[in-house]
Amino acid sequence: SIAVYGDAQGRCDETRPLDGNVDAYGAGKRRCETLLRAWAEAADNRRAIALRPGAVYGRDSRLWVSEMIARIRAGGIGDFGAGGAGSAPLIHVDDVARAVAAALAHSWREGQPQLLALNLTYPQDVTWNTYFDALSRKAGLGAIGPVTPGRLRLQQSLRLPAKALKKAGLPLLPGPAATPGPGEMALFARRATYPSEAASHAIGWEPEIDLETGLRRSLDQETSPSP
Repeated sequence: SIAVYGDAQGRCDETRPLDGNVDAYGAGKRRCETLLRAWAEAADNRRAIALRPGAVYGRDSRLWVSEMIARIRAGGIGDFGAGGAGSAPLIHVDDVARAVAAALAHSWREGQPQLLALNLTYPQDVTWNTYFDALSRKAGLGAIGPVTPGRLRLQQSLRLPAKALKKAGLPLLPGPAATPGPGEMALFARRATYPSEAASHAIGWEPEIDLETGLRRSLDQETSPSP
């Protein structure tokens, strides 16, 4: 996962040291790579590939598709302005599956390291605001509206009680319950890119599914939104 880069900003290619601050999820991914590297380097005949996909979406994606649509509908997700202008490192699940197949079929060339770590993201520059708007339109909800800093602060102040009410079966504050917390907002504002040229050079993989195609594959057979 690109979560191994943590909160690092700027260009995060595979040569970059993993020195960004990470949450528990990112720390777990770093540990996985450490174990994999140790295994590969323990014997001369061992080889391994660690794929680092970005935000994987597609049909039945709870985190980036179905729940995000529900949060847009509830008013928790919108155009966050500069707060949502960070790069969205998206990758469609079908492209990830193709990368796995390419990795399994790969034959090591002379000079390649025993462990290859490869980013998997779109080459195009898509912000989170762009993604939310495209997803909303594709789901039939129209263009997303602005979420001003003042509104965001207000909804965040009500977020925890609203989520507690929702869990108790009393969805009285849908907007605040669907509002991103500070961690998500840090992600949406992060100016980082995760180029995947190394995967093309190493295993002959390149992403084929652009955002428009990916959203069509994700939503064309979804249930239409309620009026």
